[in-house]
Amino acid sequence: MMKTPVLMLALATSALAHAQAKSSVKVKLNGETILLLGTTTHRVMVKVHTHEAKAPEGTDLYELQRNSPCTASRIPCVLTDSLELSVNGHPVWTQYSAYADLGDMGQLTLSRSGSDYLLTITGGDAAGSYIAKLRFNQSRVLSRVVAPGEDSTQPSERTYYYNSKRFE
Repeated sequence: MMKTPVLMLALATSALAHAQAKSSVKVKLNGETILLLGTTTHRVMVKVHTHEAKAPEGTDLYELQRNSPCTASRIPCVLTDSLELSVNGHPVWTQYSAYADLGDMGQLTLSRSGSDYLLTITGGDAAGSYIAKLRFNQSRVLSRVVAPGEDSTQPSERTYYYNSKRFE
C-alpha cells in the first residue's frame, strides 16, 4: 500500500525535473504550448496559444497575409492567440503588442539574463523569418526586440515598456 504514494511522488519528481531542464520547445500549430524553466524554488512558465488560420473562401493567401500577422511561410498560417508568462506562480503583465504580430511561431527558448528572463521566439521561414526577444522580470515585460531571421544582428524594431501609472 505504501509503494503507490512513493511511486507517484517519484514519478512527479522525475516529470518536474525533466520539465525544468527543458529550456526550448517547438510551438504547436493548434492549442497550448508550455515551456518551463527553473528549480523547485524558482519557476518560470510560458504558455502560448495558437491556431491555424486558413484564407476565407474566395480569397487567397496573399489577402490573408496582408490582413494578419501571417508570414506566408506556412499554409495555413499559424496565429498567436495569447502568450502568458508567470514567475513562481504569479502572472507577469504581458502587453498584447508584445506578441500579437508574431505569426507562424516555430520555437520558444527561455533563459535567465542577469536578474531578468529572456524569451526568444523564432518564426516564419526564409525572407519571412524573424527572431523576437522579450525581456521580462517577475512583474512585467520590459522590452521587445525583433530582427529578421536572415540577419539577426540588425534589429528592425525595439520596444520598451514602461510601468507608469500616469498617461503622458
